[in-house]
Amino acid sequence: MRSHTGVKPYTCDICNKSFPRPGALRRHQKIHNKPASRVPCEVCGKSLASVHVLEVHRRIHTGEKPFECQLCGRAFRQVGGLYRHMRSHSGEKPFSCSVCNKSFPWKQDLTRHMKYHSEEKPFSCSVCQKRFIIHNDMMTHMRSHTGEKPFKCLVCGKMFTRKFQMQEHARVHTGDKTFKCEFCEKLFLRRSLLVVHRRIHTGEKPFKCSFCGKQFSQCASLNTHTKIHTGEKPHSCSVCGQSFIQRSNLVTHMTRHEKGSKKFTKKTQHRSILHQGK
Repeated sequence: MRSHTGVKPYTCDICNKSFPRPGALRRHQKIHNKPASRVPCEVCGKSLASVHVLEVHRRIHTGEKPFECQLCGRAFRQVGGLYRHMRSHSGEKPFSCSVCNKSFPWKQDLTRHMKYHSEEKPFSCSVCQKRFIIHNDMMTHMRSHTGEKPFKCLVCGKMFTRKFQMQEHARVHTGDKTFKCEFCEKLFLRRSLLVVHRRIHTGEKPFKCSFCGKQFSQCASLNTHTKIHTGEKPHSCSVCGQSFIQRSNLVTHMTRHEKGSKKFTKKTQHRSILHQGK
């Protein structure tokens, strides 16, 4: 089917050229094993394996990105980058975990995921001693202590802890909805919204109440439900002190005070007019 879809998930780690099948990649890699003279980059002096590799490398210096996604307009220096990007639109996930069968669109995601099956956590937070499997996870966690938000929206200046948060936020300004439901074709600004929406079609309810076993499609729904068991009512009325599990119930309750206040004001004004008439 990849001959029809154009998907090429197997990439040469030397020149980044992509192929639809592993056999084609192996045959290609033999080219690099042959003795050949290296070609230097005239800008930075780096020695490259061939003229073709040099042409691709030059784009780092020129900023040229000739391969553009026809769906969202994102551009890439290499065709392999475009093919890998297209999986974010098609939903193809050719790399599967041998332990839990979870699938991923990119090989580096699978490599990262495999580490979570290992019990080893070599990276430790110097503030709270929480341990992590991945070094980048630990560095991101450190921002919860420092308050650092290094990723800035170029439109409104809002700052974010993680790059993907900033990228998703940017779509609020552009209105770009690149995440498409494969069931009903509805479009979404963020992948996370698409993931939640899919559960309408699949019936998946991954969040289970530890008290009664009831299951929910969203974590927020589970959190609200759990308060029924714990008796927690975090939303309090500033007028009468009555508390509620959900904020929406508090908002509805507050309208009663507002209506009562308006009636009181009208009665007071009416009495004042009558008094003035005497």
